[in-house]
Amino acid sequence: MLLMCGCHTSPPKQPSEPDIPIEKFQATDIVFRLGRTIESNLIATAGNDDNHYSHVGILVNHNDSLKVIHIEPSPTHTTDIIKAESLQDFFSIEKSLSGCVARFEELSSQKCNTIQTTVLQLLTSRITFDHEYLLSDTCSMYCTELIEYIFNSAEISLSQGRSHALPFLQEPILLPSDLSQNSSLVKIWSY
Repeated sequence: MLLMCGCHTSPPKQPSEPDIPIEKFQATDIVFRLGRTIESNLIATAGNDDNHYSHVGILVNHNDSLKVIHIEPSPTHTTDIIKAESLQDFFSIEKSLSGCVARFEELSSQKCNTIQTTVLQLLTSRITFDHEYLLSDTCSMYCTELIEYIFNSAEISLSQGRSHALPFLQEPILLPSDLSQNSSLVKIWSY
């Protein structure tokens, strides 16, 4: 009897999909997420920021809706090209533990147009993931390099010169924290 009374526990709470207020967002907003893998955790904790994120993308108007444009490696290296994805897919519980959407405050309409044009050109070019993590080569890119490149097209450096030298890499690398520390970024939403 004592065992039956003492063993009653509630089932663990299952994570649920975040309620994403899409109506608050606009093209050129930046999306950050913390992934669920060990690699994601290593990337997130390597930065110098309280916002521990491992991946980044940008919102653009694409095919009549707001899409996240980003690039990430695939286990097979067959699908690791730049892609357009819905916010629901980007922030799905299978892919993320937490995330946020941030806006660069001082963005003129001309710079927004430049950014949007650059993103759509890169999407059309089907750029691939940079497994060498080389900032000096823009033929392929990793996620933070992609976003820095896009904003550089509008003469904005999100990283403001921040980078990290990591073992086994030829060049310094940009981490999501290097972008999220930009003082002109304002968090619109997070979970």
